[in-house]
Amino acid sequence: MNTYVTRAAILAGYVLIATPLLADDLTPRGDVTVGIQLYRPEGPFERDDTASFFDKYRYLKNKGTDLPFFVDLTHLDLGLVRDDGTYAVRLQRWSPGWSNDRAELEGGWPGVSLLADYRRYRSDELRLFSSPTGVGSAFASVFNDDTSADDRFFVRRTSAGLAVRVRPAGFDHPSDLLKELEFSSRYEHRSGQRQDRYVLSGSQERGAGGLNTSRFRAFTRDIDQDVTSIGTRIVSTPWDLLTSAIELEFESFRERAPTTTLGAGEPGSISAFDPVGILAGFQDPLKSLRAFNYVPDTDRLYASLRVRPHLGPVQFHGGASVTRLKQAGSRAPEQIAFGLDDNSVTTYSIYGAGEFPLTDQLALNGYAKFWKRRNALDSGNILFSKDQTDAFLEQLREVKNGLELRATPMAGTDLTLGYRGRFVRRDLEFQKSTRSVAPEFTIIGEDTTIHTGYLGWNLRLVRSLQLSGEAGYENGTEIGYPRELERAYYAKARVSYVLPRPVPMTLTASGRFLDGESDEIELLGESAGARRKQFEVRRWNYDVTLTAVPKESLVVFGSFTQHRNEERFAHLRSNIRRFEGPVPASILNFFIDSVPQYESDVLSVTLGGSYQISKTLEASLATTVTRTRVDIAGGGGAARALDEVNQIRNQITSIECGLSYRATRQVRLDLGYRFDRFHDDVRLEALDFSTREHTLSVSVTMDLDALTP
Repeated sequence: MNTYVTRAAILAGYVLIATPLLADDLTPRGDVTVGIQLYRPEGPFERDDTASFFDKYRYLKNKGTDLPFFVDLTHLDLGLVRDDGTYAVRLQRWSPGWSNDRAELEGGWPGVSLLADYRRYRSDELRLFSSPTGVGSAFASVFNDDTSADDRFFVRRTSAGLAVRVRPAGFDHPSDLLKELEFSSRYEHRSGQRQDRYVLSGSQERGAGGLNTSRFRAFTRDIDQDVTSIGTRIVSTPWDLLTSAIELEFESFRERAPTTTLGAGEPGSISAFDPVGILAGFQDPLKSLRAFNYVPDTDRLYASLRVRPHLGPVQFHGGASVTRLKQAGSRAPEQIAFGLDDNSVTTYSIYGAGEFPLTDQLALNGYAKFWKRRNALDSGNILFSKDQTDAFLEQLREVKNGLELRATPMAGTDLTLGYRGRFVRRDLEFQKSTRSVAPEFTIIGEDTTIHTGYLGWNLRLVRSLQLSGEAGYENGTEIGYPRELERAYYAKARVSYVLPRPVPMTLTASGRFLDGESDEIELLGESAGARRKQFEVRRWNYDVTLTAVPKESLVVFGSFTQHRNEERFAHLRSNIRRFEGPVPASILNFFIDSVPQYESDVLSVTLGGSYQISKTLEASLATTVTRTRVDIAGGGGAARALDEVNQIRNQITSIECGLSYRATRQVRLDLGYRFDRFHDDVRLEALDFSTREHTLSVSVTMDLDALTP
């Protein structure tokens, strides 16, 4: 997508809409900001071929120059305003940095309105560096980077969209059957490069001296993707009995970049052996190629209906939807070889929710939703019957419902007693082959049933104090996944307090807590008895925010946030591979290798304020510090080997200050400085990811509405 052509098209659209409206009684309004940013990156990421932690969020171009800079029209706002203060036409653009800008154009005429937008964004990735290279003695013990040393891994997204809305009432032709008709379309192009990492088994990879089982490798994969969508929406109110909305949307995804395959000597392939084709009885080498990180082309069709009957005091709304996601376009070599054509997933859903007043102080609220997912892939295909190890999910059905009784004993006070339920049914198919896990040895269950009872409250005890929250208990009578909870207590609350004097301030605080466990999933060995997949979790977080106005010219604020997660889970192992039992020659048994403990703790503090020095000069200052700690404690042979690498220790610090000077009624000057620091305490790579970055910004803003007499 040509970015300059897209910007010119949006600007031309603004001119075409605004020119006829100039004859009307409209007032111009807007502002224009021109800015320049000077950068100074530090650390090992000063070159153009490297990406630092901050490049993931804001791309910096020309880092290798003596003084990297960015100049652009950082903000544009042009519009024509009616007497009632609404915009007849408006054009806005934001450009905070390199490869990061967006624009919106909205406007129209009586009965017709449109919205056009353009977006561009780039995000870079940190690459994994090789340390060391060569051939080791243990499986996957050495990392070999097959990418170029100058490769930079990123994704650039550019998109444009258009929506046109028609209302017959604007043409003096009102209709209950057609209140509103909307057409929308969007196109997005994604380009860039990824560093794909992988490990092949010894039967699949060859080294210089034969089979090489120790190589953890990486290669560069190109990205060239197109996403196109078109849709419509119809709103009607037939005979004023109900309001309905029908939506239809079609989306197409295409990957244009070539596919890398695991095959010996083929163009665009990695030197490897893939035995799957031989296992399936195919002797043609081309048919034994396996696509690596294959991205399939897809078409998605979505349709929905939403209704809201006009029932007076009773509030009700409901709807239904269907989505079909199907693979289209090219196929992976294995799909072609084994005849996998209908690769599609269809989901259906229907829901309803309502509020039914019982008395002036009592109301009954309820909802229900049914969701179904059907996989059309042929599970009986020879590929799955020969090589499918785990269970095949053919169909999933889920029902969620809830019912609550709400009491309002006094104005501003609500008490709620409620129930929520979740019921999941999975149709699992287990292949009858020598490489398939038997149903009794899988950790995925067919059913999930979870009941939740809770008490909620919303209290305004005094005018300046408001409390709200909810506490409940979850009971999982049937568990389908190891991380689903069999028993759990939870609570969440929020408080808001406003103090008008002597110093006006607003204090808000909120928090959540959950403590749960599950040991229902059980793996039964053939001679050593059962072993339970135990899982325990405790999560809590809170945040406190205070804003104060000590004097009319001074505003200060601060916030503190902490998120903590603690988990314990049984690491079960087996003496042989699960698909090897039960067979006459082997006895499959399970044992607990260890009970690893996962802990994460994230703290964030923000302090800042602004001060009006004079009528024309204002100063601001803000700082944020975020600290992250993650640990996995082993406790067993396999888990203890991961203790060192399973750690995160980093801190992000940002300091930003600025001065704003109103030079004249029409012109404002802004000067700013920003310091960013990322510090990594766990150095597992050859390169230290810690980095610092300085940014100096200068901008000039002209208020166009101040120029009007």
